[in-house]
Amino acid sequence: MSTKTEFRYPSSDGITQIRAVTWVPDEGIKPTGLLQIVHGMQEFIDRYDAFATFMTEHGYIVFGNDMLGHGGSIRNGDERYWGYFGRGLAPGDNGSGVSQVASEAGTEKESDTAEAGTEKESDTAEAGTDKESDTAEARDEDASTIRGTAMKTAYSGTPLQDVKTGGHRFLVQDVRNLQNIMIDKYPGLPCYMLGHSMGSFLAREFLCLHGRSLEGAVISGTAYHPPFETALGKLIATIQGQTKGWFFRSPLLNKLSVGNLNKEFQPERTPCDWLTRDESIVDKYVADKRTQFKFTCNAYYALFDCLGYLTKAENLRHMPKDLPVLLIAGEQDPVGADGDGPKRVAAQLQRIGCRKVAVKLYPQDRHEVLNELNRQEVWNDVRTFLEKAAPAEE
Repeated sequence: MSTKTEFRYPSSDGITQIRAVTWVPDEGIKPTGLLQIVHGMQEFIDRYDAFATFMTEHGYIVFGNDMLGHGGSIRNGDERYWGYFGRGLAPGDNGSGVSQVASEAGTEKESDTAEAGTEKESDTAEAGTDKESDTAEARDEDASTIRGTAMKTAYSGTPLQDVKTGGHRFLVQDVRNLQNIMIDKYPGLPCYMLGHSMGSFLAREFLCLHGRSLEGAVISGTAYHPPFETALGKLIATIQGQTKGWFFRSPLLNKLSVGNLNKEFQPERTPCDWLTRDESIVDKYVADKRTQFKFTCNAYYALFDCLGYLTKAENLRHMPKDLPVLLIAGEQDPVGADGDGPKRVAAQLQRIGCRKVAVKLYPQDRHEVLNELNRQEVWNDVRTFLEKAAPAEE
C-alpha cells in the first residue's frame, strides 16, 4: 500500500496553481527512487493511481501533476480553462488583444515566479560540465527562455505571441519545478520519468532540456509527426485562433488530431474504444467530465509546436546520449500508427547518437498500455527497466 497526498504549487504561467499528487511507500518499504509521471491529453494524474500504487510496493516514490489546463490545474477552478495553456485572455475574449485578466495579474508576481528556480537551473547546468559542456549550456539557455522570456512576454503583445512564448513551455517547466520540489524533499534518490501520450511529447522535450537530471525514462504511447504535419497544424490553429478566438474549440483541429482514432474499432461501443480493451476503464473515462473537454486553438497550437520542436536535430542533440530510454506501446495503438510511431522515434534518437534506446510493443494492446488487460505485464516491464537503469551503488 501507499500514502497518497496532494498539494499545489505555482505554475510557470505566473497565474495558475498546479495540483500535484504523490504516492509514498509504507514505512516498511525502503524508498529506492523517484518516479515522475507526465500524463496525457484530456486526462488527469489520478488515472495512474493503480500503477503508482504498484510502483510504491517496489520502493518508488511516485508523483505527478495535473498539467496546466487539465484536472485541478485550472485558473480559479474555472472549468472553462480546461484545454487552455495561455495567460493573456479570459473565456469570451475574441483574441484581439490582452484581456482584463492579464492587466490585473500584475508584474510583481511575474518577476517573483521568473526568479524562482534560478539557483536550481544553474546547479543543473554545472552538473554536466565535465560531459558535453556545450550541451549543458544549450539546455541552460533553453531553460532560461522558458523561465524568463516566455513568462515576461506572455502578457505583452498579442495572443499569438502568448502561445508562441508559453504553451508547452509552461507545461514542461511545471514538470521541472515539481521535480525540483521532490528532489528537495527526498535528496539522494535517483529520478526517473514516465510520460504517456501527449505527456510522452512533453517528456521527450524534457529530456532535451533537463535529461541529465534523470537516470532513465519510459515513453508510453508516443507518436512521430514529420515537420510538414506539425507546421500545418500550427497554421490551422493560428488561422482559427486569430479569426475565431484562442478559446475557440475547433471541430476541424479536433478531427485532425483525435477524431479518427476510433475508426479501427468498428462497430464502436463508445467513442473512446481506442484507449484500451478494458471496457471498465473506457467507461470511467467517458463518464468523467475531466476527460471530456476539447482543446482550444491555443492548446492545439502548443501541441503542434511541441511536436515541431521534437523534429529538429538541434533540439534533440541536447539529450544525454547515455540515458536509458524505453518506448512502450500497443500494436493496435492508433496514436502511434500501430507501433510504427514509437519505432520511428527510437530510430530518430539512435540517429542523433543515443545508445540505450529500446522499444517494447504489446500485441493487441491499444493506446493506454498501463491500463490494458495485460497491465501487470506492462507494469513489471517498467519496473524491471527502472531497476536496470538504476545507478550502481557505491
